[in-house]
Formats: sequence, structure tokens, C-alpha cells
Amino acid sequence: MLSLINSKNFTLRYLSRGNRTSFDKSVGLFGIAIIRFSADPNLQKAGRTLHEAVEIKRNLGRKCIWTEQEESKLLEAVEKHGTKWNYISLNYFQSTKSPASLNQKFTSLQLKRKRSSYHNPWTREEDEILKRGVSKYGVGDWVSISELLQNRDNVQIYNRWQIISKTKRGRWTDDEHKLLLDLIDKHGQKWTELSDILNRPAKCIQSYYEYNIVNKKWTAEENNTLYQAIKEYGENWDIIMKYFPYRTVNNVKFHFQYIVACNPNINKGRWNEKEIAAFDKAFKKYGKKWKLISQEVKTRTPQQCKDHIKRQLLNLFK
Repeated sequence: MLSLINSKNFTLRYLSRGNRTSFDKSVGLFGIAIIRFSADPNLQKAGRTLHEAVEIKRNLGRKCIWTEQEESKLLEAVEKHGTKWNYISLNYFQSTKSPASLNQKFTSLQLKRKRSSYHNPWTREEDEILKRGVSKYGVGDWVSISELLQNRDNVQIYNRWQIISKTKRGRWTDDEHKLLLDLIDKHGQKWTELSDILNRPAKCIQSYYEYNIVNKKWTAEENNTLYQAIKEYGENWDIIMKYFPYRTVNNVKFHFQYIVACNPNINKGRWNEKEIAAFDKAFKKYGKKWKLISQEVKTRTPQQCKDHIKRQLLNLFK
């Protein structure tokens, strides 16, 4: 590595005196894109001075800004000559755009053209073409089907099929709600699999779950029901869940763990000496693992344990 640096420094000193060097060496020193001067071999023979090499590097820049005229010129050149990037670079852009940058820009333009419909709604005609495509090529052959829909890519077509192939829409029944809860408890949030069972679009199922189950506020009546159920049955969730047919087990457990009003085994207000002693011992043992500390104290939630240490620290600085 050291010898490479010394060699580079020597070459820079050599160039700075006005001496000429080959363009290939300029490439190594300044990271200039390689250009083949097949049309004028004298340019390759003549080489570049340090000043010329730096100017080329400065003109090329790290990120070329393309004008609309240049983009049109590139598309026209590709239509006539295909992907002969060296030829296009030299004859259409006078080597101001490297072959690599031309290739990258052309790929970007193709992708941009194809995805221009990403935010456009699907028409009935497109849906019918998609259905005919699936009927002809089968589910999963999205590449063949995409040839029928020039303005839609494979991902768009797959996502659209996931929606229109599920026929059920509208209000959820109680049976569907309970089935969804049961499926999530057993299989987790695997929306695609649940979609096949419930015959509803995966995104609709996810939205319904998040809005009507996860983010649904607990009422005072529900809090009281959970409090009484825990008091009578302990943490026997099989029995307790009979009181909450519209919530998941995880949702009820989480609420019980963090909401003091729902737990009859949790104390409120000032900590007693026994709780403080148990907390201090558990804190030395577990550090900031509030759940483990809560299990040691037994009469305080993890959040209460966390708040307790905060109050202790604040009292030290009073």
C-alpha cells in the first residue's frame, strides 16, 4: 500500500511540471471513466497533462445532471444504435458522458417510464386484461402477464391480483372477527395466508386488525371485567378470554401487564419498606430489566419499577 501511495505521489509531481501522460494513468489517479478514442487515435497517443485530466474530472463530476434534451438524445441514439455505449458516448455526447453513465441513465429512464402508472388507479379494462392473463398463463407467471399490461410491472400486477382475486368485501361478521382472532393467536400476523382463508384482501385484513383490535381503546367496563376475572381466576387465560371474544390473547395480556387498574395484585401509591427492599435487591441483580425486577417485587408493574428509580434519582439532586 505504501509503495502504491509513493508511486502515485511521484506521478503527480511528474505531471505537475507540465509533462504529459496517457489517459489510462489519468484514470487511475483521478477516477475518470475510461473512454476509448477509436475515432481519433492521436488523442490517445497525445495523452493528457495534469491540468487537462483534472478539468475532465471536474466536468464529468460525481453526479451528472441530465437535461431533457440530453435524455431525448440518448433515447434516440439507443433506438438507432442499440446499447453501443462507447459509440454513443463519443458521437452523441463528445465523451462528456461516460459509457457507464449512459447505461445507468438509460436503465433509469426505462424504469421511470414503466413505473409512471404507480400512483394511477387501475381501470376496469386493466382488471379484465389481468384476469384474462391469469386465465391464460396461470397464477404466478407475472412476467408473461406483464407483457399484456405495458404500463404495469410485475410487482404491481401481483399486488393487484391479491386484491381482485379476493371477492369478499364490506362489513365483517362476528364469526369472521372471532375467526381472525383465533387465526392470529395460532399463526401470527401472516396476512397472505389469512387472506386465503378469509377470502379477503390481505391489506384489508391488516387494516381491520390494526384499527378494530390493536388500537381499539379499552373501556372502563372492560378494565373492570379484566380486574374481576384476574381476581377470581388468576392468570388462567383460557377462562379469562371467554370474557373478551373480540380481543387477542396478547392484547389482553399486554393490557393486564401495564395497566395498574386491571391488576388486583398490584399496589398503588407510596411504596412500603418490603417493596423497596425487594426492588433494591432485584435492581442490583438485574440492572434495568424492569420486567424481571417486577417479578421479584411482585406487587409493582415494570413501569412502576422504572418510575420508582427515576424518583429516587430526582430526590438525590434536590
